[in-house]
Amino acid sequence: MLPIFVMILFIWVHLVANNIADQYMDVCRYYKEQNRQADHARITQVVKEAYRAHGTIYADFNDLKTDAGNEHLDGADIDSNIGYAVTGALDDGTWEFQRVVVYAQNPRFGLTDTDFLGADNNRLGTGSFTTAESWQCNDNNSFAWIMDTRQENLKKIIATQKNLKQTITKFVHYYNANGEFPRAKPGGAGDLTDGETITMKELANFAGTAVECAGNYHWEGVPLSSLDLFSLDGNDIVLTYMNANYIRIEVGTGVNTASGDEIVIANFINLN
Repeated sequence: MLPIFVMILFIWVHLVANNIADQYMDVCRYYKEQNRQADHARITQVVKEAYRAHGTIYADFNDLKTDAGNEHLDGADIDSNIGYAVTGALDDGTWEFQRVVVYAQNPRFGLTDTDFLGADNNRLGTGSFTTAESWQCNDNNSFAWIMDTRQENLKKIIATQKNLKQTITKFVHYYNANGEFPRAKPGGAGDLTDGETITMKELANFAGTAVECAGNYHWEGVPLSSLDLFSLDGNDIVLTYMNANYIRIEVGTGVNTASGDEIVIANFINLN
């Protein structure tokens, strides 16, 4: 009788232990999944904001993590939890664009990075992540945030038009008060001549880059901000002084057509 009891007790203890172990593994998987989703969300947000603010596409994770302001990503378990990839220049016959993906695979069912980005994992048709005109993850055990930069092209063009209009309006206010447009170069370097071209950052006496640009500037009493000096992609906005009654400003948007030509936006005020 005792041996039977001992055997039953042993089986019961074994089952309880296995159940506890299974529960422990489930809890571990749950928290690992939560961490994976949190890392994915944090990195996706950084990639998205960098592109929309400065037109920046990070070449790889090291680029992303070492960029100023991204120190909070140092703890992200990127190598094991998160994948990141970016293409070279693609075109769809209308736009030239790049594609970026931040993805997180379930480690129990994950593909290799090569297979994940391959043509067989494209839900939208044929071609791999790096070559297809359109690509979307077809792996149900993973989740991915994908951005084709062409999705942002019209937003960038419209935002650039709006910013240039606001800049021109500042010069209209100056003209209304003074009867002519300003022409004195900063630092006593003489006056602008008819037809002369100069960057807005030179007129603001600012020598840095768009990322470094903050605060308020002015030229001959015209108030200027970073949006008056640089495009959303960080390109220099250029002013052409046609004459005392006519100025023109323009900038490249960072948006290219399929043939590689950049879309340039211009605005002017001619009061001759």
